[in-house]
Amino acid sequence: MASLLDFFIPRTEAHMFDRSPSPDIWHSEYLWGDQAMPGVVDKYTDLRAGRNKILGRLDLTAGERKGMRDPLARVSQGVPEGGKPALTNVHIYDPKTKTFGKERVAVSFGQAYKGDIGFSVDQTARGATKRTGQKTANTGITGSSAPRMTEKEIKTLKSRGVEVRYNPMTQNAFTDMKGQVVKPYNGFAWQEGRRAWLLDKNWSTRGIGYYPTLESMPKDLRLSIKPGDMPYYFKGDARTPLGGSPSRFTGLMQYIPRGGR
Repeated sequence: MASLLDFFIPRTEAHMFDRSPSPDIWHSEYLWGDQAMPGVVDKYTDLRAGRNKILGRLDLTAGERKGMRDPLARVSQGVPEGGKPALTNVHIYDPKTKTFGKERVAVSFGQAYKGDIGFSVDQTARGATKRTGQKTANTGITGSSAPRMTEKEIKTLKSRGVEVRYNPMTQNAFTDMKGQVVKPYNGFAWQEGRRAWLLDKNWSTRGIGYYPTLESMPKDLRLSIKPGDMPYYFKGDARTPLGGSPSRFTGLMQYIPRGGR
């Protein structure tokens, strides 16, 4: 089945997804502050990552300037009054070492991904967040950049895709809105604000999978669940009675996997 990207038509109309964050509205250390680096681009259409794998994560230092509002970003990200939109940092990612470069290749409103897409969580940094309450940024979505994704395709992802979230205070893994832990997959994704939306290579949700039990999750995820974490939802858990409700487990203090760890 052909991808929508195979029928790409250059756009002539600008839209919020490829416009630059304005320094008059936004403050961002990584674009205009002391930590700004030469060559950082702020439009995903100009992303220079090429065929390299990338990791996208939130810019936790960015925000709207006092007394200023970015209405397009607020509407698109669904940000209520009292909250603030978020920008996305993009780094080159090494899947072999599971590390990313410190230099940002983009700071933008969002990031499009294609191909093999995964989820990287720095569990050590996440543990520090749990202890101190201070957010860390060493977590994000990995994949190849899709700089030619159109506005229509992004809107398709946001309207039809599986919505996923991550909160280091309550989660050690990316989940959908029900609490199902998402598996790596092949397809497309759009990350914007504090959410991401996923569709498989056929622009369907059928190829988006979830771990059916705690035992089926990778070892690093199983062992890094902490007391007080949100309950994960295991639709296919073997302990679910026939016709009954799916099982929920909050953390390792409440559930020790069968056969040990």
